[in-house]
Amino acid sequence: LGAMDKIGQVATAAMWGQILDSHSPWRCLIIGLFWKALCCVTFGFLQQQSMSWVNKLLMLAVKLGMGITEALVSVWATVWVTRNAPANARARWLGLAGTSAGIGSGIGSGVASLWDPA
Repeated sequence: LGAMDKIGQVATAAMWGQILDSHSPWRCLIIGLFWKALCCVTFGFLQQQSMSWVNKLLMLAVKLGMGITEALVSVWATVWVTRNAPANARARWLGLAGTSAGIGSGIGSGVASLWDPA
């Protein structure tokens, strides 16, 4: 279950690159972020249900959906940096973008661990 989002990221990254080249990046991001929010809410709801094989399968599908949207954001961020960063600072900006994503994930996980739905 834990790697399903990573599978979604790897499997769809190239697809997102092509979509971002042919469609409005802002429209893609808005749709993707709403999709991600819907997946997160759905996953939280499914966690509170009894663990049947159908529920587990749905949780896998939702985690895959999360990964697909994460690929969109990571591809867009790289494209944005390469288009907007000064040529002599591009490598630093790309490094900071990757580092900030990791820091954001860590902080988000820490904050989420404080929430007790019971």
